[in-house]
Amino acid sequence: MDGSIIFDFSSKIVENSILSFGVAISLIAFFSCAVLSNFSVKEMVFSCLFISIFGIIFGSIAHYVFYYNDYRIIEEHMPYYFKICNLAFFKDNTIGFSEDAWMSDHGLILGIIIGCLFSSFMFKISFLKLLDCTISSICLLLCSFRLLDLLKVRNFGVPTEKSYGIIFSKIDYLPRHATMMYEFILLLITFFVILYIFKKFDFNISSQSRYGFLFFLGLLFIYMSKVIVGLLKVQDNILPNPVSDFFKLGVDQFLAISFLMLSLIFVIYKFPKVED
Repeated sequence: MDGSIIFDFSSKIVENSILSFGVAISLIAFFSCAVLSNFSVKEMVFSCLFISIFGIIFGSIAHYVFYYNDYRIIEEHMPYYFKICNLAFFKDNTIGFSEDAWMSDHGLILGIIIGCLFSSFMFKISFLKLLDCTISSICLLLCSFRLLDLLKVRNFGVPTEKSYGIIFSKIDYLPRHATMMYEFILLLITFFVILYIFKKFDFNISSQSRYGFLFFLGLLFIYMSKVIVGLLKVQDNILPNPVSDFFKLGVDQFLAISFLMLSLIFVIYKFPKVED
């Protein structure tokens, strides 16, 4: 405990800079993969637009739905109906900005999948091929989210006696696992693994049978990280939830296991066969 670090830092400028950088580098990663996958400029630009819109909307809605009971009690005094990203729709029928708005990782990923599906119908392009172009962006965007979690002290871990525990003065003065940083490191490793596979084996353009494998492999790594980190993380739902209580898991942990199993099934199904 003597070696524990006391974390007491807060800066809106740093938070906004991290989020802006995360979004920018995620877009660069998407367009780089899309170019290597031979998508046209029109397909890339509009697909990126649709993916972003669906990702933000579903990420915001999922966060609100998962924690509706918590918001109803904790933020009962807040005069708004609903929040999408940082936009708050107030009860006086006006729109403004909300400092505490956030998005669910699960909803964001689901929105990205739906955005890719919508784009594939609009432009008659391969849905799975487009998905492959998004996985590196997802890793980078989630990395920026975890850094924001550190600054805003969200998704922190259980108390620990280890010397590398961090004391979050906004919560209490107990050394805790910095689970947001654990997940950040695992996400970064996942990004480099996906990047290596993308460049080494050229999964996106060499064989149609390989389309989608890269996305679901990345998703598998992402949710493996979430499940591992979830063992050390404080359950995120404050109020009782019938589903999570039945499985003795928080909302995040339950969804992480569900997504993990689904991605594992698709990885096995899409595992690259011997070249034709």
